[in-house]
Amino acid sequence: MKPSVHTALAAVFCLILASVAWGASPKFGVVDFQRVLQNSKAGKAAKAEIEQKGKAMEAELKTKGQDLENQKKRLEAEAQVMTKEVKEEKARAFQSQVNDFNQLQRSYANDFKRFEVEKLKEIQDAVTGLLEQIAKKEGYAIIFERSRVLYHQEALDLTDELIKLYDKQ
Repeated sequence: MKPSVHTALAAVFCLILASVAWGASPKFGVVDFQRVLQNSKAGKAAKAEIEQKGKAMEAELKTKGQDLENQKKRLEAEAQVMTKEVKEEKARAFQSQVNDFNQLQRSYANDFKRFEVEKLKEIQDAVTGLLEQIAKKEGYAIIFERSRVLYHQEALDLTDELIKLYDKQ
């Protein structure tokens, strides 16, 4: 296990022991962030926005890639009548365009990933604030993210309540 996991487990264990020592049983909750993304209005809107941006980038790259393919075919057809120097110059220019296209692909991939992370972070920040409200209001000691929990009783799942509260905003 990673040190941060050990630390988190130790903290949970200490909270449980402290709660038992004081005679109170701690209240725990679980939230499925993926379900919040899939089912909340903001999550659906973010997903649509991410998909739209991805499709726009993909369409632009497809057009530019097709242009390069067409240019390659033209160069191959014209190569028969070109001098060696002209062929080499055209080949260098074409290779430069291919390199630019490859760089553009990498740049778009990075931009897209950054955009996706920003959108998810916006939702995560909003959800975290709402979870703090729920925890304080209802007396939860700890609320776990579902992906980090091997098993939990359905009664501990706060996801639907969180989605309803989030959609009201």
